[in-house]
Amino acid sequence: MISMKQKTRGFLSGSALVYTLIVLSVLLTVSLGMMTSSMTDFRSASSVDRSAQAFQVANSGAEEILKKIKDNPNVRIDNLGLGSCTTKDTIEKSLTVGSYQVSFMDKDRKLLKCSKPVNEVEIIKSVGSYADSVRAVENFVPKP
Repeated sequence: MISMKQKTRGFLSGSALVYTLIVLSVLLTVSLGMMTSSMTDFRSASSVDRSAQAFQVANSGAEEILKKIKDNPNVRIDNLGLGSCTTKDTIEKSLTVGSYQVSFMDKDRKLLKCSKPVNEVEIIKSVGSYADSVRAVENFVPKP
């Protein structure tokens, strides 16, 4: 016959196992939550970096075009020395860290053809691409 003491000891060792499994489950859940949070933060930081890089590429394109316009005020857009215009009347340029596409507009924000003179350009829009991010910058062209 099994004594009461032996029954109690069996019950206590079984409850210790259950308690240990509950604690391990809680620890595993907390660890997985922290790992998921860290991965989300990492993805967010990477996305911000790519977006900032795309903005820098767009801004570089705008600055380069503005300098060319200032140095060559009496030429046509396609003669700025930055390459040929595309069929969309934009200038595209690839850099080591991305690429940009610049379009030219008049004061009414109408797209200008590349055959127009530079002195008709009032606004430029530079769109920079880096990895899967795209950012745009618009600048007014200062008149002398």
